[in-house]
Amino acid sequence: MAIHNPAEDVVAFLNGQTVNGRLLDDATNLFSCEPRVGTQFPAKAVFVWETPGAPPMPYMGTPSLRGSVWYPRVQIRIRGEPDAMSECRITARAVRDALHRATISGYVSVLVNESSPIHLGQGAHGGPEFALNIDLVNGGVS
Repeated sequence: MAIHNPAEDVVAFLNGQTVNGRLLDDATNLFSCEPRVGTQFPAKAVFVWETPGAPPMPYMGTPSLRGSVWYPRVQIRIRGEPDAMSECRITARAVRDALHRATISGYVSVLVNESSPIHLGQGAHGGPEFALNIDLVNGGVS
């Protein structure tokens, strides 16, 4: 069985999608890491990284079938350029809509935790930041 990397799996799903008129492109404006500031990270960017999820739920069976259902979680930070609060919020909602109940290989469920993106205020880059928490469910592998 393959081992999953939830953050990279979500980035792979979002890569190539258009949200709010902007193409998400891995390593250009879509990153599998915590938000960072630097010349390689544009002000308008989406960051995805793994955070603690719910505890695994073991299930019983014959020794060859024993395993657990795993509940990984990722956080997504959507940030925008200074003075672009509305555009950043719309982008965050578009990312939410793309991910809620998405079909991502290796997962039986993908659910967004918030109905509206969480406004985090002004980020270190000087523009607005929003967050979403995504719960994924997979069985048998971590």
